[in-house]
Amino acid sequence: MNINCPYCSKEIPSDAIFCLFCGKKLPSADTSLSRGEKIRIYAVAVILCPLGLYWFFKYFRSKDAAKRKTAYYALFITVVVIIALYLVSFYYVKVLSNYTNLYKTDLEQYNSLGL
Repeated sequence: MNINCPYCSKEIPSDAIFCLFCGKKLPSADTSLSRGEKIRIYAVAVILCPLGLYWFFKYFRSKDAAKRKTAYYALFITVVVIIALYLVSFYYVKVLSNYTNLYKTDLEQYNSLGL
């Protein structure tokens, strides 16, 4: 079975990797992700957590089960990191609030002593 090249529109074999006429590499149908690509996706989902959603929306409808699994892992990692960042921020603000309240009470005690 033959297909048309997306670049030069000439007929080429369907199993060709490069076009026989223009020499350009043909887009692959649905290659699976390598281990390195998966690790990169997970690392970006942790370090730059909202970007994990990009890979979720890119791969969650893929026909390849491994890509769908990677998409859901990226979504899970993104959600967990966002929740963790929220909790850390909440407790940080709480500690700062307690610290400023303590400073305020110490300042009031010094003022009451006339210092």
